Amino acid sequence: MPKISIIIPVYNVEQYLRQCLDSIVNQTYNNLEIICVNDGSKDNSIDILNEYKQKDSRIKIIDKQNEGVSVARNTGLLYASSDYVMFVDADDWLELNACEELVKYLEKNASDILIFSSWDCMADKKCPNYRVKKIEDIVYYNTEIDFAIFNMICFNKIYRLDFIKNTGVLFPPGLTSAEDHIFCNLLQFNNPICNFIPMTLYYHRRDNNTSLTKTCNIVATDLIAYKILSSNELYKKQDKKYQLQILHRFLIAANWRKNMYAGQKGEIQIDKDICEFLKYSETLFSKEDLKTLKYYNNLKNLKIKNFIKKVFSITNEKKAKKKYKVIRILGIKIKFRQK
Repeated sequence: MPKISIIIPVYNVEQYLRQCLDSIVNQTYNNLEIICVNDGSKDNSIDILNEYKQKDSRIKIIDKQNEGVSVARNTGLLYASSDYVMFVDADDWLELNACEELVKYLEKNASDILIFSSWDCMADKKCPNYRVKKIEDIVYYNTEIDFAIFNMICFNKIYRLDFIKNTGVLFPPGLTSAEDHIFCNLLQFNNPICNFIPMTLYYHRRDNNTSLTKTCNIVATDLIAYKILSSNELYKKQDKKYQLQILHRFLIAANWRKNMYAGQKGEIQIDKDICEFLKYSETLFSKEDLKTLKYYNNLKNLKIKNFIKKVFSITNEKKAKKKYKVIRILGIKIKFRQK
């Protein structure tokens, strides 16, 4: 029976940690080592971990100072001593038969990386996430079909541990988002044997108030991550069409951030960061290549609209129960009182 290491980075998640741990210690497949890396939590997370460790000898706790999720996952990899490894965020959870189903597939299909689907969960509702069309027909991940669909996140995969260690790929320290994008793409560039299993086995929480997706500087952080990735020699060796697909995934995420912050305080900063992202992408690819990307065109139009707004715009404004019509022309602001 192959052994699976499940690495859980833990940081101030006492509200969700029990659900995560319950979904793992109660797996129908038992040959697990559960590596919990407490990344300097200031709440009761470490107490919860110790409570579960007393009940389950498979749990290992690594208690360390806060250095971020990348270092926490890398630390877990150092301690892993199994055949396969999974990454589970401490505010997410697994189907109780997830490991059993994955092992069944792995025993029949040699894989360096086995990819599965996940649920997005918000306000007690769930919807499918990261699906691939005709998933049953895809044998290898590095085919012509959707190179970038699944290689942007680490939690919807199980990896052969020897493969990761042989590549030397680790999560990049210091990033607060998109660190898994770099990790997964660099692994993909090492030509793994990848397979898909058409099952939804992971629940990804999106309504966590501590979630990194709540921070309005995330597009800027994504740009830092993309710069790190695009400057990597392995990335530069990839076919241009794959490079464009990866860029497009980043732009899809930027568009999602834009919609999430529409009408909110962080919207202006998001717009500025998106413009910077577009400028950087234009240094790497021709305009003809970029125009083939749907979300490049969408975000480019956003940039044009923002410029037009700066030149001329008409908006409504309310102050001290008084309504105004505000006209801006070439930076000049004219305000009219409305009855």
